[in-house]
Amino acid sequence: MDEETVRLKKWCMVAVTGEARLCNTGKEDPKKAKQDEPSAVVPDALLNRKQLEKEKTFTYEVKWQFRPLEGNTWVEKDTLMKMGNVKMRSGQQWQG
Repeated sequence: MDEETVRLKKWCMVAVTGEARLCNTGKEDPKKAKQDEPSAVVPDALLNRKQLEKEKTFTYEVKWQFRPLEGNTWVEKDTLMKMGNVKMRSGQQWQG
């Protein structure tokens, strides 16, 4: 799957943990899909990066579109890649 196709999938924020996950689709469960709609997020920019020593990977502070700076969350590199944000770099506005 190419990056554009992957980015078409909707991602949601889990309120309790602050983690991003794939939103439910109407095909899977229309009721859950409707509940997921308000928590759908799209990356706007990466603001900071920190290395997780134990896991030997990075997490990025993500500014989400249409959300205040207080709504920024730290997201693991693997999750950003699954969201189709392979080419996004720290300090860079999203070009999608």
